[in-house]
Amino acid sequence: MKVSKSTIPCCFVLLFLSVSLFAGDSVLSPPRVLQPPRVDGILDDEVWKQAFVVSDFIVRLPREGDIPTERTEMRVLYTETALYLAFQAFDSRPDKIVATVLKRDDFDLLQNDQLAFAIDSYNDGRNGYWFSTNPLGARVDAQFANEGDLFETNWNGIWDCKARIDDQGWTAEIEIPFSTLRFRKSETNIMGMNFFRRIVRTNEQIFAPLIPLKLSFGTPNVSVARKYEFKGIQGAQNLFVKPYALGGFSTESGSTDAEKDAGVDVRYQLTNSLISNFSINADFAEADVDDRQVNLTRFSLFFPEKRDFFLESAGNFQFGIPGETEIFFSRRIGLTEDSTDAVPILFGAKLTGKIGLMDVGILDVQTRSDSFCDGAVASCEDVPAENFSVVRLRSGFAARSYVGGILTNRSTSGSSSTQTYGADANVYLGNEIFVSGFAAGVRFSDDDSNFLDSAAFDLDLSRSGERTSFQLRYTDIAAGFDPAIGFVQRPDTRRLQGKLFVPYYRKSGDLLSITPGYSMIREENHDGALTFFAHQASVKALFQSEDQVTFFVNRKEEYVPADFPVFRTVVIPKGNYLDHRAGVELSTKQGRAVSGSLVISEGGFYGGTRFEFTPSLLWKVNRHFSLSQAVASNFVDVEEHQFNLYLTRTRISYSMNTSFSASAILQYDNSSQKLGVNFRAGYLFREGTELFISYNEIMDQGLPIGFADKPERSLLIKFTYMLQL
Repeated sequence: MKVSKSTIPCCFVLLFLSVSLFAGDSVLSPPRVLQPPRVDGILDDEVWKQAFVVSDFIVRLPREGDIPTERTEMRVLYTETALYLAFQAFDSRPDKIVATVLKRDDFDLLQNDQLAFAIDSYNDGRNGYWFSTNPLGARVDAQFANEGDLFETNWNGIWDCKARIDDQGWTAEIEIPFSTLRFRKSETNIMGMNFFRRIVRTNEQIFAPLIPLKLSFGTPNVSVARKYEFKGIQGAQNLFVKPYALGGFSTESGSTDAEKDAGVDVRYQLTNSLISNFSINADFAEADVDDRQVNLTRFSLFFPEKRDFFLESAGNFQFGIPGETEIFFSRRIGLTEDSTDAVPILFGAKLTGKIGLMDVGILDVQTRSDSFCDGAVASCEDVPAENFSVVRLRSGFAARSYVGGILTNRSTSGSSSTQTYGADANVYLGNEIFVSGFAAGVRFSDDDSNFLDSAAFDLDLSRSGERTSFQLRYTDIAAGFDPAIGFVQRPDTRRLQGKLFVPYYRKSGDLLSITPGYSMIREENHDGALTFFAHQASVKALFQSEDQVTFFVNRKEEYVPADFPVFRTVVIPKGNYLDHRAGVELSTKQGRAVSGSLVISEGGFYGGTRFEFTPSLLWKVNRHFSLSQAVASNFVDVEEHQFNLYLTRTRISYSMNTSFSASAILQYDNSSQKLGVNFRAGYLFREGTELFISYNEIMDQGLPIGFADKPERSLLIKFTYMLQL
């Protein structure tokens, strides 16, 4: 039966009134059943007639508070061991439904017609699990902490989903075993849940309950989630054993070596809320390659973690300012300092979860000694065996607020050790404004220097969200602050930064909102000398079509304390520099078959000039194929040197179905003059059991003839099999 648009408003009034009757209760009670539905995407099981129905979906964008143009229903029920959801997305134009993603964990799914939901299984209003699917039944999931401040996209939970498109719209059936979630052991468990539907054709984002624009991250805002009561559920103390076998070869400097290895990962659920992970002879051949970046600054680039062992429950270890000053940064484990080679990991152990109101994260990893040789320059580097350990505790109080502490230790066999310790807090002043901060110090076993010479402090007052947002932050990082398992982008810095963005939303017309903004960063070293001072003013226009354009101008003063390279042999000399820059950023709606972005800017560059031209394009050929192309181009004229710095990245993705996928990435930058090719293919038999093939090749185009024909190559085949005991 099709629903005419003329009947939709009346239906929504009735639905809203009916939901309002039970929405006044603090806790909702979906039914517990003995016989679960069959998960096939067809909502014809009799048991669904008993389900609790959520139908009061409300528009967040494009106009907050509007009634959606299409009706949406979510049915909820459960058994002793699993949660079941039935999603029905009515659509008067099913031929216009956008569904192009099939691959597991492909976040391009966010550009499709989409169902997403968050589950706050601890009922702590801060942390939880995020699940999403589309009309093709693709599965994407994540863990989140602090309502989306940390979003771990590489977490993979065990759950099932089937979906289909019919003449009324599309439907999905979902089964989530309670063993996938973490919750307190109790006869009655309360969990918060937020539901979301995206309709690409109409640009609507709709929620149940409504997540207001004054909050930042949509569904992860579980502090406003509805509460659902589940009685007599069992998470089960499951033991998962996942052995792997790996084989292949690697070639470097003309020498070919066979690669063969084996290991095992073990996951044991001690309680409903505590999980232990063990990894013996860990291997990360399936981890994606890093995207290359262009660096025209004197500061280190930040590359995110991509290895599953460290990604699972990473929110339990987060401390500091992400991407800037992190007390624990897992890429310092199992990789050389330049991240070019993997250091063998003998074993890793991790305990994560909750004890009462306390978030717990404990980690210990032991690496083996190894030697890395570079045939091109005939040199070798010996890396000693090391032990890395982390203890992170965080106790929640008063909704989303918390206090916590961290201790890390890095020790080298028969040598020195380094400890980093810190305390932090995050206190909400109402629902939107919060004060956060941390204090941390480093202790070196062979150094008795003053505490303040190796300490860091931070204090932040912020309001985030898509209404008025602001930040006022002060950070003090001593010159000697070097956490041995951390990341510090700018040591010896006292930094004051602020920003303010005030969007104005329109009720009608093509323009949805216009947002003027201002940001400022001022830095000085501990001698009191100004090292960096930048202002930027911007105006962003967001259209009803979801296209957007931003204009910006900035002014930057910078003191460069030492010469640093920017391109091959081109060096920026130390000194004071004053630069101005103006530019525009454009991006199109991502849900289209062809979408893209473009950044153009021009201005000063360390006493010279720089013109930036950075386009990107994504073409979704169909549900099986997609092609993306990105180019970062910089045309620089500085200190009598003229050069063009560019980086190009081409990615081709293919998905046969929700089990088999393959991708190829081609990257080249003319600074390193290295051409990199990466091919990955995987077949997912079931969650945790996968056959994976990876081929990597790096060719140095800058070497003379005779060397360029000896690229670095590796071919690896890895099979993992998960047993549930």
